[in-house]
Amino acid sequence: MKEYLNKVIDEMVDKTIIDFTGNGGEIIPPFSLPTHTRIFFASIVPDSLIYFPHSLLLPFEKHCNVVYAIKNVKDVSYIRVKYRNIIRDKINNIIL
Repeated sequence: MKEYLNKVIDEMVDKTIIDFTGNGGEIIPPFSLPTHTRIFFASIVPDSLIYFPHSLLLPFEKHCNVVYAIKNVKDVSYIRVKYRNIIRDKINNIIL
């Protein structure tokens, strides 16, 4: 099962848009709704994605359920934590 979960993570990371403009940037995850769920951050704060905003928990869980048929809470949590860490690392590599 972990192999499938890791493939899901890879696909979600690949579909995530990280866009830097000026002094800040924008992350558009594949599970986002209209602009209110986009994650905005300042490029001067490289660890700004240490947390996963509560406003994204439900869209994230729904995306896992609908797109990947993952309903187990522990599996969704595993994906969320790994996804968050990978995206944070990508941002830090771009900024630093």
